Amino acid sequence: DDAVTAAKTSDQATEPEVIAAIKKLQDAQAVAAADSPAALTADIAEKLAELKTAVNQAATAQEAAKDKANEALNDLQPVSNEPGVETAKAALEKVLANDTATAQEITDATQKLLNETADAKADRSSAETDAQNTITKAMNSEQSEEPAVQEAIDHLNQVMSNAANDSPDALTADIDAARKALDNALATAQAAQEQ
Repeated sequence: DDAVTAAKTSDQATEPEVIAAIKKLQDAQAVAAADSPAALTADIAEKLAELKTAVNQAATAQEAAKDKANEALNDLQPVSNEPGVETAKAALEKVLANDTATAQEITDATQKLLNETADAKADRSSAETDAQNTITKAMNSEQSEEPAVQEAIDHLNQVMSNAANDSPDALTADIDAARKALDNALATAQAAQEQ
């Protein structure tokens, strides 16, 4: 029963394979206790060995899952402060903080973070492209020398620079807002010139 206690108190206690191996061992022990020749000492030894193997395999799977989780956590820049990424990161860190989290639980939380990060990076890239196009349009416009337009361009460039450095105060939404402000400054300057 020492093996069962050790397995039940290990970090692998909640792994399905370990739970199944504990049950097989306990079943064999129960049959042997009933003095059945069907559950000889050899059967119990075999189930013990299977339990140890299950615990070792689960530990290996958990380590591999934790390595992948840490890789994902180290690849969040420059979108680590985006809401979806922050939520998925916190969820994964919570799973990792639980020593008995299964390899599958770690893998699932890691995949959520990878998906959120990929989406956030795609959104960021799209926002940066839109911003660059708006800056180019402003620079090539008849309003390019207007102070309000110049300020809006400078502001947008600063927000993009801060966002590239993973600033919590410069998210993709901030790039979009600064791009819209530049569009508005352009439209206002254009209207003023046309009067």
